[in-house]
Amino acid sequence: MILASGPDRRRQEAQSVFDAIGQRTLWVSDAPGGASRLKLALNAFVFALTHGTAESLAIARALGLDPALVIAAVTGGPLDSPYVQAKGGAMLKGDYTASFSVVNGLKDAGLIRDALAGTSIRADLAEAGLARFRRANEAGHGGKDIAASFLV
Repeated sequence: MILASGPDRRRQEAQSVFDAIGQRTLWVSDAPGGASRLKLALNAFVFALTHGTAESLAIARALGLDPALVIAAVTGGPLDSPYVQAKGGAMLKGDYTASFSVVNGLKDAGLIRDALAGTSIRADLAEAGLARFRRANEAGHGGKDIAASFLV
């Protein structure tokens, strides 16, 4: 999906390019920067799903259970999603081939924090995720996929 922002008078021209490179375009705002701000909000959601999956698997393992049982328990239910299946599966297999690296997650989590400075929003999950990415990077996992959150 392409997130786009810009003046209405230029949308048709831009849309023809977006149609050639993407399956779907979401027009966010007629003001510049709206799409970038939405991307930060969506990345916060991606990070929450990634860290939540990693932490749930790690908790199961720490409590003496097979972490695969977490994925088995959510499969087909309201907590299931293709994202949880993909990242959880990668975590269980130890496959941290980067599609979105820890270093990039660390950068974007910092951008989320910075974008909220001066607002009344407390992004506790984003702050915790930023700390988790820092630990993963410091442990030498910076070039691995954000699924490496499971390793710390």
